[in-house]
Amino acid sequence: MPPVLIDQVMPVFDVAERHTVRVMASPDVTYDAARKLDLAKSRIVRSLFAARGLPRQLRAGPVTARNWTFDDFLDAGFVWLGEDPGVEFVIGAIGAFWRPASRLVRVGGLIRVRGLALIKRSAEQA
Repeated sequence: MPPVLIDQVMPVFDVAERHTVRVMASPDVTYDAARKLDLAKSRIVRSLFAARGLPRQLRAGPVTARNWTFDDFLDAGFVWLGEDPGVEFVIGAIGAFWRPASRLVRVGGLIRVRGLALIKRSAEQA
């Protein structure tokens, strides 16, 4: 399998899983569709986000429906880690996601994460 951007951004990791799906569309059309994909339309994704946000919902009430495109994730604090235009992109976030009330660690600009240790150290301080 050819190298992908995530391998450059995060060369050290605990778990690896890759999937391949053949799409009967040009790379440009497929890339554009991925960038515009609204993950809130997926029942599985909505369920996972609802379970993750349950402590906050119990304190503050239900969250109103919204879109969850990759641009929405960037607006929420995820960061753009890399792109091969028209082929692939990588976004990421730093946070203690195993904690019920963790928050994203805000970082500015384009960053390149150099290994899992940086992510874990930043997340533990969150």
